[in-house]
Amino acid sequence: MKKILMSILIINSLFANEVINNKEIYTENGKAYYVRDEKIVSGVVVTELEGNSIYTTYENGNKIKERVLNNKREVVSEFSIGADNLINGKVNFTNEYEETIIADVKNGIINGKANQTYYGEFDFEGEFLNGVANGKLKILNEQYITEDKIFNNGLESNKNSSFIFKDYFSTKFINQNKITFNNNGKAQENSKPFTGLSVKEVNGYVSEASYYKLGDKVADFSFQDGFMGSAKIYKGIDSYIKYDFMKEINKGILSGVTNYSKEIPEGDTSVYFLNGQRMEGKYLKGRLMGKVIYYDKNNKTIKVEEFKDTTFTEITYYDYNKNLKKSEAQGKYSLYGEKEKTDKEIFYDINQKIESEISYNEQTAYKKNFFSNGVVKSEGQVDYYEQYPIGEWKEYFESGKIKSKYSYVDGVLDGKKYYYNEAGIEIKVENYNYGEQE
Repeated sequence: MKKILMSILIINSLFANEVINNKEIYTENGKAYYVRDEKIVSGVVVTELEGNSIYTTYENGNKIKERVLNNKREVVSEFSIGADNLINGKVNFTNEYEETIIADVKNGIINGKANQTYYGEFDFEGEFLNGVANGKLKILNEQYITEDKIFNNGLESNKNSSFIFKDYFSTKFINQNKITFNNNGKAQENSKPFTGLSVKEVNGYVSEASYYKLGDKVADFSFQDGFMGSAKIYKGIDSYIKYDFMKEINKGILSGVTNYSKEIPEGDTSVYFLNGQRMEGKYLKGRLMGKVIYYDKNNKTIKVEEFKDTTFTEITYYDYNKNLKKSEAQGKYSLYGEKEKTDKEIFYDINQKIESEISYNEQTAYKKNFFSNGVVKSEGQVDYYEQYPIGEWKEYFESGKIKSKYSYVDGVLDGKKYYYNEAGIEIKVENYNYGEQE
């Protein structure tokens, strides 16, 4: 499931008769006052800002209307603010992060066309209904390429979804400050059980929202710069499903789904990647346990990890010169599934025979390369982290007899290299000075 959820803009207010310069007023506790006599403002305040003329209407100190004209006297923004501080009209708004959004807003919710730029660069544009993408949407992807997508009530078309978020947003919106709670912890509005969405607004964007049904909390949502960051859907008092969304360029696109119990991962988990790959696994008491499987965009297995107690096994399938190969790693993991140390890595050829293996012990690593018949082809120490050869190495004939021996310093030949025939007799010696043959 991929979903884009736009911010629900709720700014503050504007209207009146007398025309006033903005330098003649000041604001305190959300109300405007005259500088000259500290009386409450009622009238139109004019502000000149970056070539725009902003006409803000006040009534009894409260903003109730705003109209913005550019230097060509064209209307770029015009909206009114109702009794519940909900905006209606065309909004052109720039936040502190230089993100500019232009949108049609009805009762504080984006309905109609909307577009956003970031520092003047295109971010997205498209159609919205009740705050969610609905219809055509153009969005900048991670590769800074614009993509055309089609959405139906916030869900990308032709994408499977186990959960429909639009059911929570096609409802009543209310500022969270108007919600009270009874002795049983149930949400109320005017002493009646509340059903709908309570929202918290920061800098013109909804930052948090909670959905209640007859006073019981059903879901929590968080937002970042107008896009959904995460969603928690409660299954019981101490359990929920958490949906995480990508927070950078591809905002609002699903990145993972995990089950939780008492704030600890417990049960199924899925992770989604921009290249179409995904990961499926399970948590047990906050730890990945059992098999964790990675799939490509065609649903083909590309990697398998298996966690048991304090150890893991990882098998990675990959293409090498268009031939399928695989590697296997064994090691230990931390409480939360983080790999701490690999005990052994095994690499297979295209015929699934062992090609090489690396054994780890403390801060040392020893590598063996094999012939197809399983006989050691070469062996020696490698760097624990970078895996380049260090120290003495030996090379063998397929019969198992010594063929040569030599030494590496920082991955390059250094010192004498001895060559032998299959009878074990030394036949040649070469001298190397840090990779250069003398």
